Amino acid sequence: MVQAEGEEGAGGVGDDVFGRGDEIVVGGGSEGGSDGGGTTLVVGTSGEEENEDSGVARDRHGRGAYSGWRWGDGGTLALGNGGSSVAAHGRFRYVAVMLESLRNPDESPRPRLPDHLDLPCDGDPPVQNFTQIPQAALLSETIRPVLDRLHPDGHYLLGGDNAFYWRHDVAPERGRIVPDWFYVPGVPPLLDGIPRRSYVLWKELVPPRVVLEFVSRNGREETDRTPLKGKYWIYEKVLHVPYYGIFDPFKETVTLLRFLGGRYEPMAADDDGLVLIEPLGVKAGVWHGTYAGMETCWLRFFALDGTMLPSLEDTAEYERQQAMEANKRADGADARAKVERQRAKAERQRAEAERQRADGADARAEAERQRADGADARAEAERERAERLAEKLRALGISFE
Repeated sequence: MVQAEGEEGAGGVGDDVFGRGDEIVVGGGSEGGSDGGGTTLVVGTSGEEENEDSGVARDRHGRGAYSGWRWGDGGTLALGNGGSSVAAHGRFRYVAVMLESLRNPDESPRPRLPDHLDLPCDGDPPVQNFTQIPQAALLSETIRPVLDRLHPDGHYLLGGDNAFYWRHDVAPERGRIVPDWFYVPGVPPLLDGIPRRSYVLWKELVPPRVVLEFVSRNGREETDRTPLKGKYWIYEKVLHVPYYGIFDPFKETVTLLRFLGGRYEPMAADDDGLVLIEPLGVKAGVWHGTYAGMETCWLRFFALDGTMLPSLEDTAEYERQQAMEANKRADGADARAKVERQRAKAERQRAEAERQRADGADARAEAERQRADGADARAEAERERAERLAEKLRALGISFE
């Protein structure tokens, strides 16, 4: 049983019509909506083309689990659920399908969908320049302390140049993209204790909250709106990534886009040229400096007060500068202590010179005193000799009076 409600002229199932964003219940009871026991499909982007041979999917809550669909003869839309189909009228392009919930209990089991261990994790062209890998590492290492506080259980994922599978009904290389950097909240860092080889959306069911792309050539790849292929189109029309950023190191600019009303809208920067990324609780901006031995333009995260989040190199450089300053202060203290020692030595020398001068003065005074005493003694001896001579002369009857 199929039920649908919507706007007239947009499209239809049976005798009903529906438009973009309307819900269709497949396999439910007599009442519409997701409580009727059926699978809720959500009409995706409207368009003029029809007879597309594949499509994309999401559930009514915007979560992952993506599937393909195929137009059949007579205007039927085959959902791939055991051969059943629904009649489709009008023109529309994409229908969201929660694939693994389409099967009724009495149907045969579906083949197991591939997971990250089955799908290739390589084969894409290499990154375009030697700054992309350190750029992703710079963002991850600076934001991890913030995310560790935001997710005390450690359930979040940071990826960079990893295969991201969003579509399983085509060849693996056509059903994946490789974001330069992305953040997914609410998923464990390991799957059953095993590091991910890739991110498989129909298994994880959690799309990225933030995706950042780094321009390596002319920027066309990052703004490609080609349906089912272009990164911009996939982020906007399929994954509905809330925040999509494009960093152009050649122009030294970063463009942040926010998903609002079914499309991306550019975000304005503040007076410092920084743009707020709410899920991360930080701002993003361009910084020119040296990282990984390369002095160039880098995309950096900043705290809400505008302070740049430090990298491991920044921390090491800060500690090195602090050590140098401490050494300078120690050297200065040593120099001041040396000057004080020299000053004290000079004071001791001056004091010793003064003592020696005083001792010399005392010695000279003593010598003068001794000379004076000698002169007095000589004078007294001369007086006594003169008296004895005068006494002898008087005895001889000689008088000088």
